[in-house]
Amino acid sequence: SQPTEFNLYIGLAFFGAITSALNSLILKAYSTHEHPFSMLFWSNAFAMIFLIPATLYEGAEFSLPVAQVGLTLGLFYIAMTYLIIHAYRRADASQMAPVEYTGLIFAALLGWWILDEELSLVILIGIGLVIFSSILPSYSELKAKWKSRRS
Repeated sequence: SQPTEFNLYIGLAFFGAITSALNSLILKAYSTHEHPFSMLFWSNAFAMIFLIPATLYEGAEFSLPVAQVGLTLGLFYIAMTYLIIHAYRRADASQMAPVEYTGLIFAALLGWWILDEELSLVILIGIGLVIFSSILPSYSELKAKWKSRRS
């Protein structure tokens, strides 16, 4: 659903998006000369500085099923970050952006499929705009490759 007001959770989502973008920039900058496991450790240690206080603020009781889901998601995140580090070693950040933005498509589809979220026209237009803006800078290069393949 669409947010109707600004509150703490919208602010945290915004802060999370900014932090994620900064994390990508740092991963790109250090991926050529740092070991991937060292980068994984420090990026996750940095995340814990913000996640532990947020967890304490919520005051939720410990639940084993929730902890298992959190651990599973954490392992997927570590695997994803490890693969991104290796991708940044082989490609420019501008080439990686369209690939990273496909996560928007999967998030929307999984939200619709698993969480029964609505796929509104606004969400689909927003996803399209983000993907289009990431492909636009390399459009002339893509067009030249397409023409060379057709000839």
